[in-house]
Amino acid sequence: MAKKTLGIVLAFCMTLTALPLSGSRVEENVHALDSAACMFHSTFESGTEQWSARGSSSVTATQKKAFAGSQSLYVSGRASAWNGAGYTLSSTQFTAGQAYSFGVTVMQNSIASEDFKLSLQCEIDGEAQYLSVAQGSAQKGQWLMLANESFLIPQGAENLLLYVETLENLTSFYLDEAVGGSEGMAYAVQANPLLGDVNRDGSITVADVYTMREILSVQRQGGDLQTDDMDANGRIDAVDLTLLKRYVMNPPEVEEEPDLPERVEGTWYNTADISWIDPAKPMVALSFDDGPVGIAATDTSIRIQNAIADAGFHATFFYCVNLWGKVLNSTTEQEIIRAHELGFEVANHTYSHPDLSTLSAAEVQSQINDCARELTRLTGRTDFLIRPPYLAVNQTVQANAGAPLITCAVDSLDWNQATAQQMIDSLTQKMNDGSLDNAIVLMHETNASTAQAVEYLVPVLKANGWQVVTISEMFRANGKDMYDGQIYRSAN
Repeated sequence: MAKKTLGIVLAFCMTLTALPLSGSRVEENVHALDSAACMFHSTFESGTEQWSARGSSSVTATQKKAFAGSQSLYVSGRASAWNGAGYTLSSTQFTAGQAYSFGVTVMQNSIASEDFKLSLQCEIDGEAQYLSVAQGSAQKGQWLMLANESFLIPQGAENLLLYVETLENLTSFYLDEAVGGSEGMAYAVQANPLLGDVNRDGSITVADVYTMREILSVQRQGGDLQTDDMDANGRIDAVDLTLLKRYVMNPPEVEEEPDLPERVEGTWYNTADISWIDPAKPMVALSFDDGPVGIAATDTSIRIQNAIADAGFHATFFYCVNLWGKVLNSTTEQEIIRAHELGFEVANHTYSHPDLSTLSAAEVQSQINDCARELTRLTGRTDFLIRPPYLAVNQTVQANAGAPLITCAVDSLDWNQATAQQMIDSLTQKMNDGSLDNAIVLMHETNASTAQAVEYLVPVLKANGWQVVTISEMFRANGKDMYDGQIYRSAN
């Protein structure tokens, strides 16, 4: 890839340094990385790329912001300052007693300024150690580079985790372009200049207005469509000057991140995005058990996902890790990842689908936690609703669930060989009499009859003004909390 001659060039030439970056329109990323020196490089263009949530946080790949390329990692739902995003360093690549280069860019959109820290967690003689790699302050809406070209991993250090945290606040943030490699490794990122930064000084001020005036009056050579073409019509003219003046006089507000609910012990931490939901319209939460099935276009799971996604709706999928001997594999894992990326709610249906009410407290916890661990690995999330197999619940299950327990207000009976037409008739009647509103519907993604019913019902619901939402979305849209260990059938 050829290097552009214009832009902001950053390099690992700092030790314990943080550099604020004023550009936000990044179009191209140029890496001068020695393949022998670079040990990992996370761009998040293909997902979370082995970065995972640390503590009570959630990590997802997003296209909403990016320092380079089209995606970054969004870290939200943080209950403590140390909650963030972490990357496990390979013990075959990173050796205790040696120095290495590390760097990452971060950005927050919530408060005027936030102090960030790039840290290393490790164990020395069995005791946890937390070491500062680099730190700095990120202004609202601006990218900050945290970098150290010579960080020494202590002798005897094991179980190395590189992670990003804040020093005090619990703001959500974006993370991009994370790199680790040999000591002194050169790393360059070239960003497009800001639209409107006519004089290339890294900011947009009245000085840019004067410079554009000179360009238009032919008093000065130059003019670049990347910075000067404010209306993107392929030429630089008086309209661009007018738009630039307006921008300087009334710069746009930096968008606020949505407020997240406060994390309270025992309360379900519901971070569902309900900005697309009209609370005045009826809604229903379709939920599907016993996946994953697969990702072929003809698979019942994908037929169901497509029918719901094509209508612009969401649903909740309760997944098992080892369902009657059918364990997760590279294909079925992709279904879970796809569901998460489509905005569906991924939820916990236990590790191997036992009747939880027959198990001890330790066994209940193991079934739930072992499933959650795999779902976290695939989605980056840490909070999952639970549907107990066979809807079987007792006091032991409730005391050890650690999350809300979901049953249903409407049972499709697809598990009992209900036909597609029977399901269509039942749900249509409940739609017409209003009893479907705010109800949780139990279905199974494994049945062809269910897929056929969903393909028919979802467009009908939409045409009649209904919304198909996830369980978490439905409760948040109705302003209702859920609590760990409590049983929920509807949001009524």
